[in-house]
Amino acid sequence: MQLLGLHILDVIIIVGSLISILAVGAWVSRGVKHENDFFVGGRRMGPVLSFFLNFGSFADSNGAPTVATTVYRQGAGGMWLSFWPLFNTPFYWFIAVWWRRTRLITAQDQFIERLNSRRLAMGLAWWGVLIAPLGGALGNIVSYKVASAMFVKPESAYTQVEAQQISMFKEYQSLNIVAAAGKLTPQQQDRYKALDSLHSARQLHSYVSYLQKVPFFIVYTLIVCIYIMLGGIKAAAYTDAIQGVLIIIFSFMLIPMGLREVGGLTGLHQKVPEFMFNLMGSTSAGDYAWYSILALIIMGIAGNACAQGCGTAKDEKTARIGLLGGAFGKRLIMVAWMFCALLAVAIFPANSSMTIADPDNAWGTMSRHLLGPGFLGLMIAGILLGHMPGVGAGAVNFAATFTRNLYEPLLPGRSSRHYMMVAKIAIFFVLAIGVVAAMFFDGIESLMTLMVSIGVFFGATGLLMLFWRRLSARAVGVTWIVWMIFLMVIPWTLPRLESFRRNPSLLLETPTRTVQINAPGTREDVLNGKATKVGEVVKKDYRVAPAAVFFESIARSNPSDLSSPREGKGRFHVENYILWSLGVRQEGLSTPALNTCRWLVDTVGPYFLLVLLSYLLPDKKKLSKEIDQSELLPVTMPVADHSQESISIDALVVEEEVEVVLANQGIPDPETYAQVVMRGNIALLYNPNETAGQAKVRMDRYFAKFKTPIAATPELDEEELVKTFRDPTRFDHLKMFPDTNWEFTKWTRGDVIGFTACWAGVVFVVSVLWLVLNVGV
Repeated sequence: MQLLGLHILDVIIIVGSLISILAVGAWVSRGVKHENDFFVGGRRMGPVLSFFLNFGSFADSNGAPTVATTVYRQGAGGMWLSFWPLFNTPFYWFIAVWWRRTRLITAQDQFIERLNSRRLAMGLAWWGVLIAPLGGALGNIVSYKVASAMFVKPESAYTQVEAQQISMFKEYQSLNIVAAAGKLTPQQQDRYKALDSLHSARQLHSYVSYLQKVPFFIVYTLIVCIYIMLGGIKAAAYTDAIQGVLIIIFSFMLIPMGLREVGGLTGLHQKVPEFMFNLMGSTSAGDYAWYSILALIIMGIAGNACAQGCGTAKDEKTARIGLLGGAFGKRLIMVAWMFCALLAVAIFPANSSMTIADPDNAWGTMSRHLLGPGFLGLMIAGILLGHMPGVGAGAVNFAATFTRNLYEPLLPGRSSRHYMMVAKIAIFFVLAIGVVAAMFFDGIESLMTLMVSIGVFFGATGLLMLFWRRLSARAVGVTWIVWMIFLMVIPWTLPRLESFRRNPSLLLETPTRTVQINAPGTREDVLNGKATKVGEVVKKDYRVAPAAVFFESIARSNPSDLSSPREGKGRFHVENYILWSLGVRQEGLSTPALNTCRWLVDTVGPYFLLVLLSYLLPDKKKLSKEIDQSELLPVTMPVADHSQESISIDALVVEEEVEVVLANQGIPDPETYAQVVMRGNIALLYNPNETAGQAKVRMDRYFAKFKTPIAATPELDEEELVKTFRDPTRFDHLKMFPDTNWEFTKWTRGDVIGFTACWAGVVFVVSVLWLVLNVGV
């Protein structure tokens, strides 16, 4: 019995798994009483939940089809689009502690505590509101791509239009084989160009799915919305634990079945071109080479700002276990994903009747091909459930930002229940907008590289805020505006103008090249005398299609009309255009070289602008050399005994005290300041009339707090903060560069051992990857 192309057993498994997710949300909701419970789990998550929260965030199930997409197109080197964070991982040894010690609920709070800028906090919170749907859109797209390839219509159910699309795709694949051999007749060339234009516009399909985008997006998002609104970040953590097991199962499920299909490891190497086993990519036949991979790694490290999941850990050790364990766990799982993608290359080889029209569907197509009833349902459940916690955690972070940094400053003094309700409404809206955003993107790779590029600005800002005193709020604001125009407005707005996307000077392409690669011989090669047996490695011509220099691709405006004008498709690569304008000609470069140019500009730009503008645009209230000591004296207020009843002080009393103190050009006393930090209500510290003395004390306390280790419990941690705020110099002996504007601290013996061990872990993962690629040769 079948339903929507699936066996009834698969349908039962899928429906049961979705119901279980809602049950988890309902069960966790019983322990969610306050905002801190909802946003950061009360900062009491232990190592196990912390590990699964980070593992689920890093290794959500959408990673499998994303890796499969790039590896199916480019071979093992293509996995670097997702695998580059491996070299970020050792830095998590420090980042886990850095982020945990900020004791913040949202990253935007730093702009008030560090730079005393409500404009930046609110502006970047609004930016978070606008950019958050991209994460949801990526999740929706990948989940749909995989699921749609599993709910496939039989030929008997095709409409006339659908049957024609499938027929044209098969014709295109046949002509592609002839084109690769250089044997197209003039008539075939015209037909091939027409079909190739349709293929570039993603209008050719190798299958037809029962699933439709919009209904799928709505149902999928609604389930995520319900269980996250019930349980908050804890619901994401518990479901991460469930999906973590599912990810491990489905990551290895396809391997034995795929190996049996292709004839074992030897058969795999016989059926997959040799260059696709090259870990560093191919400078001649792929989109990635060692230098483009290095550029992507550098860009990723530059954008390595913070890890939101660390804020939920009960202490620094737990934060490290969760972040590092989750990160390394994902890197190892990715090796299995890469291997599965190579199996897909062998089962559905390029330029054959089996080729998959859209590489984004590689994982789903292979799953349907290899898995039987029950197993296919488990795979679909794993893919769908595996990404839900990641989407949910992102929605919770968004809700925290919106509620804390936008709503609460406008309507302060409301109850915790009121703010939690606002947060839940925010979750609903961001997930709903994610559905809309998913309709504007179709390819996975372009969306992923865009998010990495945007992350560099926040990485640069976060790092300099933590360690460089000279960073100014004005520099951050100007850089942010310039960089977002550079990365978002120009690349995505200008191509909407017909005259722009059809400008002949912007339609530059690299030349079509034919290169020789090592590939397994086919039956036709044996008949033509090029190989003595099927599978023998022989030299073959490989056609490298032209790549657009300034756009993602170039195609006819009307793909079915060869006389229609050519135009740029997708994102306009303004980085490459700037380099071209400066005299760096790129027409003759390979695709890896084009990517390298673009990513290096994205990496250097934010750091260069932030440092330069901090010198040119210092904050208007410069720190005076001599500070009036009267400005540093706190104004005593009749409040409760902070040292004994710190946790139970009414929030309104603290708010009133802080407002009066700042208005009288004083500073909050250490106990009150510690209360504000521990409650996460950093907005109270904003002072529109800040004096030089107040600014110096604020910054001294910020950097001293950052050096204060997390205590065993929130109560003890607050006591340690009080000590630090009373004497902000208590950790000055730890500074690596005393009497400078740099706040780096000296490494401890544990740091040296831990950081070295993390690099050993990187070497181990790379060794496993190399072994997997070379076994069976």
